[in-house]
Formats: sequence, C-alpha cells, structure tokens
Amino acid sequence: MLKALLGLAQIKQDETKTVELTPVGAVDRLKLHVHNGRLALHEWDESYISAEVRVRVRGDEHTPMENFWSLRQTGSEVVFEQEMTHNNWFLGLHVSVDVRMNVPAEILQANLKTHNGPIEVDLFNGDLRVLTHNGAIRIADVEGMVHAHTHNGQIETLRIDGDLTLTSHNGKLEIDKVTGRLQANTHNGQIQVCDCGNSVSLTTHNGQIYAQQNQGIQNSWDLVTHNGNIQCYVPRDTDATYKLHTTSGRISGDALPVQTSGYAQKMTVTTGKGTHLIDLHTKSGNIEVRQNRAGME
Repeated sequence: MLKALLGLAQIKQDETKTVELTPVGAVDRLKLHVHNGRLALHEWDESYISAEVRVRVRGDEHTPMENFWSLRQTGSEVVFEQEMTHNNWFLGLHVSVDVRMNVPAEILQANLKTHNGPIEVDLFNGDLRVLTHNGAIRIADVEGMVHAHTHNGQIETLRIDGDLTLTSHNGKLEIDKVTGRLQANTHNGQIQVCDCGNSVSLTTHNGQIYAQQNQGIQNSWDLVTHNGNIQCYVPRDTDATYKLHTTSGRISGDALPVQTSGYAQKMTVTTGKGTHLIDLHTKSGNIEVRQNRAGME
C-alpha cells in the first residue's frame, strides 16, 4: 500500500477494448470526462459512436475494466465517464482511462475534460469545450466555437472556423488560422499567432508575443505582455492606427514610419487611412512591427 501511494507500484492491469453505441433517436451533444487519462476525438461518416478504451491500473487488486468507465445515452446527450470505485484511492489504486472516440456528424456540441492527461481533437464540426490539468491540448480542423483551458500545458490550434478562446497557466499557445474572434491568455508562456481573420486579443505574463498576418488586417488587435517582447509582422500597405507603449524598451520596425529607443516609449502612428486599431503594449520589453518577409508563410 505504501509503495502504491508513493507511485512506486507496478502496473498490474493494462487492457484495451473497443465499444460501440448506436444512438436511439436524435442526439447532438457529447460529454467525455475522465479523471486521469488521454482523450482523443474525431468525427467520422458512420452513424454510431465508437470508443477505444484503454484502462491501466496500478495496485494489488484486479477489477474488470468495465467497472472503471461507462458509455451511455441520456436523452439527446452521449456520456462517457470514468467511474470511481469505492477502493480506488483507499487501497492505493491509481486508474488511468484513455479514450479515442469517433462520433457522427450529428454531434454538434462536445465537452471534454480530464485531469493529468492531454486532449486531442483532429476533426469536428460543432462547438467545443476542452479542459485539462497537467496536459497539453491540440485542436485542428474544427468548424464551430472553441473554448480550451489547461493548467501546466501548452495549447496548439490549427484551422479553426469560428470564435476561439484559449487560457493556459504555465504553457505556450500556438494558434494558426482562425476565422472568428480570437482571445488568448496565458501565464508564464509565450503566444504565437498566424493568420487571424477577425479581432485579436492576446495577453501573456512573462512571455513573448509573436504575431504574423499574411492577409490584410480585418479588425482590431490588442496585444499585451508583461515582461516580454512583441514581434508583429503585417502585410505591406496595412491600413491601421498603431498605439504603441513600452515602459522599458524600444519601438522599431520597417512597417512603422518612426523608430525610437530608450525608456517609457509611447506613441500613436498611422499607416494608410488608419482604419483598424492595432494596440501593442508591453511593460518590460521591445516592440517590433515589420512587413512580412519574402517567402515567409
């Protein structure tokens, strides 16, 4: 028991099983929650749900793997949950449940949650909420509104057709191609953004912000960092009003008509007609605004 509590017990049980569920009537929501484990979600062309479930148990007691999870339909919602048996922690058992799930296109809302594990979504048409502790998140090819949050992990997104909201503690954010509004916030991590089609709001504490826009700026941008630099690459002839502020650093770049160096720099400059507002603010760092480099994607 002491060895198990100290995390020294060997894996006594490691089983994998594929299960299926054919919904009865209309379903449009998914709830996929585990306490410890990896989650993966993918949309496919079939009309039923398939889940590959892997259960790993550290401890001295063998229990049928089906006792640790359940897959069911509740009204219009499909639910997969990890079940906590009465002796999981008292006897030093540590249970991990990994799930790879395929869902039909009728599922329009998905809620994924895990503690101590990563989450991956590689194709989904619908609204998505993702939460993990001590794990990374990767989301690609989603058509819908996305909210994702992690503690102690990075978030990577690619090709999101909708609004995107990301928060992380102690993790990096990498964002590529968003058509809707983008709001991203991290503590102790940098933010990298490429090609956002709407308004952009980025905030980080103790990290750098790197933003690149290959197409024209279409709405306002608000980039704020505490203790970090801001690098921004924009198309030639960008139509914008730049509000630039650093309390300790320099402001430079060939996309700006003026250059400065020193401390407590604050200025407003306009390119084109000044239609779109680009607000860049750092409390301890440099601000650099440059035109897109040749061959840069």
